[in-house]
Amino acid sequence: MIKRSIPHHQVIINNNSFENTAIKLNRQGDPPITIVSAYRSPRKPIAVEDLHQIFRNQGHVLVAGDLNAKHTSWGPLTQRNTPGNIIRRFCDSTGYSLIAPSEPTFFRRSYGSTTIDIAICKGMTVTDCSSISELSSDHNPVLFEVSLDNFTSPALNTYSFPNWYKFQDLLTNTLPGNPKISNPTDIENAIKNFNDCYNSALSHSSTFKSINKPLLSIPSFIRDKIKAKNRIRKAWQITKNPLLKSQLNRMQKVIKKDLNNHKNNKWNELLAEASPDDDSLYKLVKSISKNNTFHVPPIFGPMGLHYSTEDKVDLFADSLESSFQVNPEPCDVDFVDHVKERCLAPYKVFLLEKKNISTTSREQGEVFQCSGKRK
Repeated sequence: MIKRSIPHHQVIINNNSFENTAIKLNRQGDPPITIVSAYRSPRKPIAVEDLHQIFRNQGHVLVAGDLNAKHTSWGPLTQRNTPGNIIRRFCDSTGYSLIAPSEPTFFRRSYGSTTIDIAICKGMTVTDCSSISELSSDHNPVLFEVSLDNFTSPALNTYSFPNWYKFQDLLTNTLPGNPKISNPTDIENAIKNFNDCYNSALSHSSTFKSINKPLLSIPSFIRDKIKAKNRIRKAWQITKNPLLKSQLNRMQKVIKKDLNNHKNNKWNELLAEASPDDDSLYKLVKSISKNNTFHVPPIFGPMGLHYSTEDKVDLFADSLESSFQVNPEPCDVDFVDHVKERCLAPYKVFLLEKKNISTTSREQGEVFQCSGKRK
């Protein structure tokens, strides 16, 4: 339902994961807003590509409905499920806002109360969200209040790979020929139809890969330099003026230097915040080294160079085994007895003197007599 005074038209979104009804609100002087009412059956799996398809090529989008997705971030008293994990990771990677009421929206005696009616928005901010218990249904209506003021839409963290042959076929089938134009209204309708068909063909003919790492936020003064550089490059491509080419080269060097300084400052701040007391330092090291492959060069052994991992492991094991061997027993028994006798002699003398036992000496060694018995 929508007020008749608001200009709008229906948008067809073919999606395998969701049943949806979408309208686009036209605003004079401002980008349009797409409102999508979505439903996902509990037995139907959810694909990340279908989520990207709804938000792709749209500036301001609000998707709300019963998605049958559970997660502790919006329902602390419920157990998370696979669709909830997928939607949570999707919002975290793209920067889109996910909002859900603090009260449950679905009531079932056998399963308890859960929150499965949520909203995902791009290019806008949901200022308030509440579950309204005014119907007899097991689902409560959910009210979302949206604000469009002072909001900057986050960048879509994806790489697109268009299939231009498929794009050409789709565009040929959707735009078979030149439209009939007889007045300014027909011109506006033809432009709008071309834009819609172009964006739809590009979306359906492209595959997308998500960027898991966060995007680098470029300061405004560097972005202004990049915009100026792009204008100069466009002028040079048209005029081929050598002065513009020299100016373009200088600006590219300055922008490159500014970007390197900005990256170094961000890295220094990250290192300053990393601490061994928590997991920040461990996560930082792991994020750097997890994709690196360390190559171990060949090892020289008794039989020459060893290249395979198994041969290297055996060579290390043999080296350690030969280095850490138990010392063999000495074979000179007389020498061992002589050492023991010399080491024990002072101790025996001390005991004999303590007991007032006389001692006699001989040339070949010391003989101790005790009660006529030799020891």
